[in-house]
Amino acid sequence: MIGCFQLQETLTQIPQDVEGHRHPHKSPGDDCITLKAGTEDEAKDLWRVCEDIAITNCIMEKGHGGIVFGSETTGGIRNVVVSNCIFRGTDRGIRLKTRRGRGGRIESIRVSNCLMESVLSPFTVNMFYGCGAWGNPVVSTKDALPVTPSTPLIQDVHIAGITARKIKLVAAFLYGLPEQPIRDVSLKDWSVEMDENNEEEGEVEMAEGFPSLFRAGLYAKHVRDLFVSDFRLKHVHENPIYLEDAVGGELQHLRAYPPRSGESPFSWTEMQEVRL
Repeated sequence: MIGCFQLQETLTQIPQDVEGHRHPHKSPGDDCITLKAGTEDEAKDLWRVCEDIAITNCIMEKGHGGIVFGSETTGGIRNVVVSNCIFRGTDRGIRLKTRRGRGGRIESIRVSNCLMESVLSPFTVNMFYGCGAWGNPVVSTKDALPVTPSTPLIQDVHIAGITARKIKLVAAFLYGLPEQPIRDVSLKDWSVEMDENNEEEGEVEMAEGFPSLFRAGLYAKHVRDLFVSDFRLKHVHENPIYLEDAVGGELQHLRAYPPRSGESPFSWTEMQEVRL
């Protein structure tokens, strides 16, 4: 879906049709539903905001991502509601991706009441998306660069009521830019059970130099105002909560089963003003 507005996706069974339809069952082998807003390589008069979209009562299967925002974000993606969806065997459930040079904003996103099974991760945010730009040092460097109009922004994303089973790599993965952190994200009322049979680590997102993870909990780097509450994890192997360059926000009512005797469930670097 490119440059869309006032679109409702509810109730059909027409795989890969990107027009508005009802009750879809998606199993495309690539991203199931993708919202896009043009690239920096297109003429400015072709940029269109993708906005005012409702996606509900959908079943996603075997895609790279279930519902994906970007990576074409130049015109902006905003005012999107996702509810009552099922994800089976998608690499990621809700996926936000962009990179330096794309510009634009992903903002005002609401996700609620979704079931996920056998996915790598229910929720990922990647601001270093590498496909189409592998080897480009501007895209891949982990050093902070000056903020320009081509620096993307992701903010105001709220996800609640997630039940996820047989998760392979990480419950939630957020990796912002050092010069433009991910802002104002809340994760509320999550129940995540990792796949005990998975013994392989892997990279949950497509970017150069990203960490390899293995049944991890929440991984967040370069974030501002991250609020996590009623977050339940089962059978995690790595640290349930890892934060780096996190400023502001609050973590409350977090539980990891089984508990680890003598080990802290938290690991952090450069964390400031986060209430625990």
